[in-house]
Amino acid sequence: MGVTARSREDIAVEWLLSNPLPPDKFVEMYPLKKQSTSKTPEPGVLYRSEGYPRIPGTYIQFTGFNDIPFFDWDWPDPRHPVEAVTIRNMGDAVSAVADYASSYPDSRFRMYVTPAGMHAAEITKRASPAEIYSNQNILSMSPDPYYQNISLQKNRFDIRTSPKIGRENDFVGWYMGDIGTGLPDPGMQQQVYKHYDRRMAQFRNAQGMLAYGLAPQSQQLIQEQLATVPRSILRSWGRTNFSAL
Repeated sequence: MGVTARSREDIAVEWLLSNPLPPDKFVEMYPLKKQSTSKTPEPGVLYRSEGYPRIPGTYIQFTGFNDIPFFDWDWPDPRHPVEAVTIRNMGDAVSAVADYASSYPDSRFRMYVTPAGMHAAEITKRASPAEIYSNQNILSMSPDPYYQNISLQKNRFDIRTSPKIGRENDFVGWYMGDIGTGLPDPGMQQQVYKHYDRRMAQFRNAQGMLAYGLAPQSQQLIQEQLATVPRSILRSWGRTNFSAL
């Protein structure tokens, strides 16, 4: 996991500088103002604002969970470091998670698609980053090594809740369905919904997007990715027609 290549910030800034936006469009995409550096709304949860020093006035919002395991997968994208790319598409990620869940039936993953990858929250058993990322069986799902390193360094699972620098129509994350037959922990499930799902919706609304809906471009992207997902998983999600978004 010793990834030492360019940081995500460098990748994002280089992409933005090579694909400049008109000033009015930039303001439209990034109207968020800096909030307090960190805020703890309840024990085990941290709200954080991170600035991009090379682009003054731009901030990304995160929620950090001390003991609710989150995972990240990236597929190829100009803004992703090559070393972070461990899947080709949504189908690769959900198949890896489904394989793990079939071997560990007490597990359950809440799956989200992003504009260029997947996130997942394991909602049955609390665990720290050190406990999660020292488990070779979990690593068989090939999660993003960058995200592993960041989680271990900070000793929490930080997950982005506002749009990424330079990514237009960034809906951040969209819940697709669960994988696994484990019984969810009600407290974990509530915290994920309150501090991840709802905050994403709030920031989407602040960006002028649909808080609880998807723009046509985003729907098309997800529909294309759904075509890579095994039909057994689509059926369990109730998305067999590729349009129930």
